[in-house]
Order: sequence, then structure tokens, then C-alpha cells
Amino acid sequence: MKVNKRWLAEAIVAALLAIVLLIGGSIVSGMYLTTQHVPDIMESYSNNVYTLQSQVSFGVISPGKGTTTLLGVGVFLFVVGVYYVVRVGVNRRVRK
Repeated sequence: MKVNKRWLAEAIVAALLAIVLLIGGSIVSGMYLTTQHVPDIMESYSNNVYTLQSQVSFGVISPGKGTTTLLGVGVFLFVVGVYYVVRVGVNRRVRK
């Protein structure tokens, strides 16, 4: 099967655009929720029961050893593959 370079580039751009839109949407949503949140100060201090941490742990927290990056690359490649396959299928169906 011959790979169409134009469609592959289109798939990569579409996947990058989807990722940018998802991350941008999360950022905008977080900014909106942050500006709209008004805490009730009197309510937060009305309950005098505070549960504080009673133990302290020391050590290094592992950041995941690259599993998050690997998962992100995998999702990106999956989106590129799905877009490319759908694009090829639509083109074949239109030509018939």
C-alpha cells in the first residue's frame, strides 16, 4: 500500500490541532472557573474541626518514569492513524 504524503501531513496537522484545542479548552475552562469562584469566608471558618496531617513522609516521588510521555505519544499516533484511515476510506468511497 502506497502512503499518500499529503494526507499523512494533513493527519499530523489535524492531530496537533486537536491536541492544542483540547489543552487550550482546558486552560480557558480553568481560567473561567477560577475567576467565577468566590469562596464564602465565614462558612469556611464556622466549623472548628480541623483535621491536620499527623505523619510526615520523606522520600522521592517518582514522576512516572516517562509513562505519561509514552501515553501521550501513543494517543497522538493513534489519532494520526485514525484520521489517515478515515481520509483514505472517504477518498475511496467518493471515487467509486
